[in-house]
Amino acid sequence: MLPFERIVVAANEAPIVAPPEDFIVDCIFVGVRSRDGPPSSDDNGCGVYAEAKVVEAGVELTFRDISLCAECWIVGGPSSALFTVRHIDGLALQLPEQNVTIANIFTEDAAFCATS
Repeated sequence: MLPFERIVVAANEAPIVAPPEDFIVDCIFVGVRSRDGPPSSDDNGCGVYAEAKVVEAGVELTFRDISLCAECWIVGGPSSALFTVRHIDGLALQLPEQNVTIANIFTEDAAFCATS
């Protein structure tokens, strides 16, 4: 479970907590890599290795029944993003300050939380 408070802001309105069904989770890339290269020929791994959805408690990230070899790891796409979350009507997301780091990239449609 990833923390996500579901707070959105419409123009000239106070922030509100939107219901989970008001959010769309788009898979960017979920891959498994090893020193020998990708062990899968899947285009982007979405729906193969993991899936994510917004629920009451946050973003539920579920990894499928996969086994990682000792020298394998899970990778994301650009900026290491696995998924993006956006509001169904394009409302701006309001993220708590403690979840925002210098490495984060924000756009109108999505927020990518990266670790360094």
